[in-house]
Amino acid sequence: MAVGAVMALKDRGMQRSVAVIGVNDDPLTALIDPPLSTIRIPVFDLGATAAHMLVDMLRHRVEGPRQTILPSQLVVRASTSWAVGAPV
Repeated sequence: MAVGAVMALKDRGMQRSVAVIGVNDDPLTALIDPPLSTIRIPVFDLGATAAHMLVDMLRHRVEGPRQTILPSQLVVRASTSWAVGAPV
């Protein structure tokens, strides 16, 4: 959705009117114009952690909710760098 938003804003000459950021750092996000800022998440680790949590729940090893925090990384590209004055 964010890629579509960036492309639509550019088509209307509004790419510097709205800062747009996506999630998951799809390879396409670096190739569009302007390149899309994104939050890079470890999708493999996310899936593996979810699977382990599900197995633990099914085996009744876990009581109540559990929270796991995985590392993420903000990748600033041209779709937002202008808004914060950061270099592209």
